[in-house]
Amino acid sequence: HISAEKRAQLSQTLTEQWIASDGDPKLRWALKLVGTAADDRIVDLLANAVFAWGKIKKQRAVVAVEQLGALDTLYALARVNEAINSRKVKEMVSEAATRVIALAAKNRGISVVELQDEFTPDFGLSKGIQLNIGTASYEVVLQGDLTLRLKDKNGKLSKSLPATKDA
Repeated sequence: HISAEKRAQLSQTLTEQWIASDGDPKLRWALKLVGTAADDRIVDLLANAVFAWGKIKKQRAVVAVEQLGALDTLYALARVNEAINSRKVKEMVSEAATRVIALAAKNRGISVVELQDEFTPDFGLSKGIQLNIGTASYEVVLQGDLTLRLKDKNGKLSKSLPATKDA
């Protein structure tokens, strides 16, 4: 009978305490209480712990990576993805991050590459933005290679604005 906000606050406090204790394995029980009650407010706490512990306290960093995976939000998974190729963590931690991302993709029924594409912010450009220049109208679209193109009313794509005759 506790509200979602109060559960999220409790989860944040438990996570903060676990991290403040330097990831003490005796206090790992606190993370079990976090469970599904947490939200993205603990993502940066855990991600910072992963990178702080990634070389010297590898097992604790792996636990933090797994906790981020348990959140299963795009933001949490994006932070896990950062650890895959990071030089701030040892191989053991990056392998755990790879497993977490693979499991998340499998649970979503998509490939790892498709999941990683979801982490790339498009700032609404993938839906297209209308640009009106004089009497002409163009749609600004984001391409797969993250470049922008203009699409005219006939569907023709161009890299730049066409010259106009009118001021």
